[in-house]
Amino acid sequence: LCAKPGKELAAPRTLVACTNGEFVALVVNLGTNDITLNPGKQIGVLQPLAKDKISILASISPGSDDECRVYSQNNSLPWEQFKFGPELSCEQETKIKKVLLSHRHCIALSPDELGCTPYATHTIDTGDSRPIHQPLRRLAPTERETIKQQVTEMLDHGVVSPSTSPWSSPVVLVRKKDGTVRFCVDYRKLNSTTKLDVYPLPRLDDTLDRLQGAEYFTTLDLMSVYWQVPLDKRDAEKSAFITPDGLYQFNRLPFGLCNAPATFQRLMDRVLGNLKWTMALVYLDDVVIYANTFEEHLRRLSLVLDAISDANLRLKPQKCFFGFKEITYLGHVVNKNGVKPDPSKLEALFEYPTPTTIKDVRSFLGFASYFRRFIANFATRAAPLNYLLRKNVPWRWGNEEQSSFQDLKMALLNAPVLAHFDPSLSKTILHTDASGQGLGAVLLQEFPDGTQRVISYASRRLTQQEERNHSSELECLALVWSVQKFRPYLYGRHFTVVTDNSALTWLQSKRDLTAKLARWAILLQEYDFEVIHRSGRSHQDADFLSRNPLDKIPEAPECDTCFCGATFDLRHSQCQDNEVQDIVQRLALSGSTDILRRLRRAYRVENGLLCHRNPGQQQWLPVIPASLRATVLNLCHDDPTAGHLGRDKTLAKLSERYWWHGFRKDVSRYVASCESCQRRKLPGISPFTEIHPTQPPQAAFELIGLDHLGPFPKSQKGNRFIIVAVDHLTKWIELRAVPTTSANHIVEFLREQIVLRHGVPRTVLTDRGTPFSSRIFKHEMVTHGIHHAQSAPYHPQTNGLVERANRTIADILYAYVNASHDNWDVYVPYASFALNTSQQASTTTSPFKLVYGRTPVLPQESTLSTTWNHRRQEMQDHFEDRLNEARRRARVAITRAQQRMLINHRQDDRMSPIVRGDLVLVRRPVRKKRKSNQATAKIQRTL
Repeated sequence: LCAKPGKELAAPRTLVACTNGEFVALVVNLGTNDITLNPGKQIGVLQPLAKDKISILASISPGSDDECRVYSQNNSLPWEQFKFGPELSCEQETKIKKVLLSHRHCIALSPDELGCTPYATHTIDTGDSRPIHQPLRRLAPTERETIKQQVTEMLDHGVVSPSTSPWSSPVVLVRKKDGTVRFCVDYRKLNSTTKLDVYPLPRLDDTLDRLQGAEYFTTLDLMSVYWQVPLDKRDAEKSAFITPDGLYQFNRLPFGLCNAPATFQRLMDRVLGNLKWTMALVYLDDVVIYANTFEEHLRRLSLVLDAISDANLRLKPQKCFFGFKEITYLGHVVNKNGVKPDPSKLEALFEYPTPTTIKDVRSFLGFASYFRRFIANFATRAAPLNYLLRKNVPWRWGNEEQSSFQDLKMALLNAPVLAHFDPSLSKTILHTDASGQGLGAVLLQEFPDGTQRVISYASRRLTQQEERNHSSELECLALVWSVQKFRPYLYGRHFTVVTDNSALTWLQSKRDLTAKLARWAILLQEYDFEVIHRSGRSHQDADFLSRNPLDKIPEAPECDTCFCGATFDLRHSQCQDNEVQDIVQRLALSGSTDILRRLRRAYRVENGLLCHRNPGQQQWLPVIPASLRATVLNLCHDDPTAGHLGRDKTLAKLSERYWWHGFRKDVSRYVASCESCQRRKLPGISPFTEIHPTQPPQAAFELIGLDHLGPFPKSQKGNRFIIVAVDHLTKWIELRAVPTTSANHIVEFLREQIVLRHGVPRTVLTDRGTPFSSRIFKHEMVTHGIHHAQSAPYHPQTNGLVERANRTIADILYAYVNASHDNWDVYVPYASFALNTSQQASTTTSPFKLVYGRTPVLPQESTLSTTWNHRRQEMQDHFEDRLNEARRRARVAITRAQQRMLINHRQDDRMSPIVRGDLVLVRRPVRKKRKSNQATAKIQRTL
């Protein structure tokens, strides 16, 4: 009996004997309340076990309660199948064997002992797709025999069963490293209709860094990993495969499904739980256990085996390594001294044949770039090969390319051992440099013996816009880029920046900086570092990288560019500010003079923070000292959750949360000097025609404007468009990045992000685009009883609320997109959050407040203890009445704003002289597919 995991009800793993289908089981109530076991309640999973597989419990000597050992019938295991570290003593190896014997049930010596976990079930979500049937492929006689044998074995083990499914996929045989054949199914067509599971896999750099300081390692590998995960019975028919002997379907998770890695990673994360990142790491089925001492390693090994045993998973001993001091993990050799490339991988690289096509070059560079962090001058050695990958470059393989190819292989074969980053070391050094070609950086640490060892190398090319910058600006850019590149190592610790440009030494002290340098200086304020100038002759490492940068690094482990959780110690900063401390000291004085009474009405100390009364509102805002004002301005304007919005929105967001004397002027000056906003947000063109405002609805999400924005450059996730929906009363925005604007995507968006979140709207307003005129979309409208209103042809002003939102969304994404424009969809949720939490001009409040009835708590406010004090007061008495009153005021404000807009528009002398009956030319706009051009004048509509 294997227990089914639960929160309160548990059943221990027990060996039971069934008589006439009945047996006695021990069930434990771990909670504090009574639990009623109704008929049909599942408390565990029964697994049949042959008598010859039952182990014997050895006698336990007194004082060994913690060493309950289970032995097989011959009191041993086939140790020749196990691999133990050569540095282990006989005593240490014996202790590991005892641990393995006590966990015999999680070791599979043959496929007959394959486990089946109750912790996960794989599903195949194909939506409303029709079944896909592929015909039988012609096979060689040997292949037919192999497939027949494999299917027979899988039938015996319960992995597959005969099927009558309307789905079918062909079989393929893949040869593994050990020479055996892996039975696979070509699920490419099935995968094309399957909804993707984006559960993340661990980052390689984070995983390798976690092994710092460890001396003992154990790697575990599961037997037939996917076959230990059950397949959902409702989706089993979709896994059907066709063979010469019939149609079969899987009962367990097969290889080849697109979501299989995500399912298994989620399973292993659940299995290890709190053990992950503290004593063990897992990448799919590769588990590594690490420790500084042998005794600690033994304890951790036992805990991990307990977790695997509880999940009813089985290990394959032939592929496990116990107690090694050096292991190969994820293509790298790891020991206590550092990490280096796996020699077996590099041997394969050395034997790589000379490329004869562009595809061969791309494959070679992709493989070699996996180890780029080990090579200081990787870029220059790869430059001739990278040049061949450019567009419109004819194929040429001469002496220069051959020399680059051979030189790069030899450089990788002699790659240095990079040290593990050690957080306990006090001295961290960052070398930076910039040239007219690119940026370079080297991260080092100084060890107790006085030696400096390299942690990682990095370089990149300059963009065309960056190439026009002055050398001092490039040096500053190199510093900003490198600290962001190595942020996981540098944030929260003191480090030294070494540069060959003396300009950086006064970056943090000079007062009259240009707007660009000032903004970069603000970005660097959250880091604790000192700048040391070194002449270029003694600064060759980073200098060489900057002059020979890498064009594009495949799968580069960049730091997250989204909201980084920027925080600051406000109490400490207030204590260091003379102006704030002067007010605090005055508040502590006794007496009742007019000055003190005015001071006490305006200020008070709350939870150790000096706060100022928000004018016109009953809430106290923290006073921001001078040293943090630039950081707060950055968070309220530049942060992805702020969206680079205009002065009024930035001012409203800041004034609800922070205060300092003269903050309004500082906000205006800061937004006006924002280079990104200046380049993108160009003056708009007033319309020539009469305008007719839409009457505001009576309820929230009663009238929804719907449109799509794009096409954008194809993102890394394959998206090219954004679906946009705006509520006409609250101005609440819903966004979703999609690969196409098909009716299916729009209907799915409408159902999941409007109907299921906010209820069924009364009216949906769209243009006359093909997706909105399709039968699928109209059917969805009829199904929910929604009135579908459409704008006039070539008159987007009818749906002007969404059209204006589209322009703002594009401006926000522009501010954060990378140079290749392929990560814009990462910032779509941040754009919607920024707009929904910002004050709207027409309603004079934020959409968030009109929907939820309270002021939102922004991510960057998490460090302030006063954040929730006034938020909690907002959510107390008469919540519904206050929310309805806010929405009533919003309707009045919208009406007044429309009236003001109409009056101002009619007073404009730019009205068109065209009258009914005139012969005119109509401009038909042509949408072009291109990347955004900075500071490009927008095309004016002409007649």
